[in-house]
Amino acid sequence: MHQFLRDEEAALMTQLKQEEEEKSQRMKEKIDKLNNDIQVLTNCVRETEEDMALGDFHFLQVLSVLRNEDASTCTYNVCIDHV
Repeated sequence: MHQFLRDEEAALMTQLKQEEEEKSQRMKEKIDKLNNDIQVLTNCVRETEEDMALGDFHFLQVLSVLRNEDASTCTYNVCIDHV
């Protein structure tokens, strides 16, 4: 009986360790994705601020051009897609 309980405990501990590793990996992946999203948004804000610093007319020109571009090449659309 004691051997059976030791074997059961070992099996449960192995299963628990595996579950902890899987959860840890999922959390790492989520953190990596969040860090990537933060970087994209930071770049978007920086680019927007740079365009705005050039003046309202230039900023409106940039937005006009971006509206006509393919969405996959538009930095501002990339920012919006990540929000």
